[in-house]
Amino acid sequence: MEIIEKTGPTVEAAVKAGVEELGVTPDQVMVEVIEEPNRGLLGIGAKPARVRIIFMGQRPSAQEETAPEPKKDDHQARRERPQADGEQRHRSESRNEGGRSRQGGDRRRNDRGNRRSGGDRRRNDRRPQRDMEDTFTEPAADELPDEAVDAGALVGREVLTELLQKMSMEQTQVGIRKAEPTRDDEEVHWVLNVSGKNVNRLIGRRGETLASLQYITRLVVSRKHDTHVNLIVDAGQYKDQRSEKLVDLAERMAERAVEQNRTITMEPMPPNERRIIHLALRERDDVETQSVGEGHSRKVTISPVTS
Repeated sequence: MEIIEKTGPTVEAAVKAGVEELGVTPDQVMVEVIEEPNRGLLGIGAKPARVRIIFMGQRPSAQEETAPEPKKDDHQARRERPQADGEQRHRSESRNEGGRSRQGGDRRRNDRGNRRSGGDRRRNDRRPQRDMEDTFTEPAADELPDEAVDAGALVGREVLTELLQKMSMEQTQVGIRKAEPTRDDEEVHWVLNVSGKNVNRLIGRRGETLASLQYITRLVVSRKHDTHVNLIVDAGQYKDQRSEKLVDLAERMAERAVEQNRTITMEPMPPNERRIIHLALRERDDVETQSVGEGHSRKVTISPVTS
């Protein structure tokens, strides 16, 4: 885990500078907003935004980055030896023919080597894409049978399945389960989890594609079902994995809030991720959480409870 602090004219600019310094992508880090930017009065007392960026992943070791050169077998060595001897004779002859012929032969060999290298690069570029397209995700273990599911959630599954078919994602299936509530009086949230082949295509950068798919599904379901249904759309249990990271981050930020006796402001999050923070800390009696802000800037604050 790596932690750095960066400043910038805006929170977004500070985060961008931080991820560039770490050499990672935004979806690999957690962001804590330490101080919001302040323009001051007529430019006096202006302060930049200050954020703490936490990289929770692991960088590959030097041994993993450097692939060992494949060992040649005896048959391949014998096949290449005559070619090497021929090249040696050719170089001896070309020295007698003058500098121009020697340069021309070297240039042709370099061109052939470049073409071979280009072909290898193209094959290597295609390989990660092919691996990505061959992924398959199993259904979640806690999916519920139809008789244990609300009618609105069943309509949501029909709508989402139809959308997936229009997106040429036929080799997928949609399961339904209940999300854990953040408080006793909260309405039930139904999770529609997509599993099957190539579901990683539905996630997008930091889950943006998944969020758009969830918005469309909710919109269509509300019109078909004539009432609001609390639906969460997930793919390959991506949000479950993201949830584990958020819970770990929430616990560490809560400890910091208590130790430093100050309010911690987290990065802006969508509603479902804010729910995870509230849920992770609701049993603690030394901190309290609150959602503040409007729209996409809405975020969670973690404050110590004073006795």
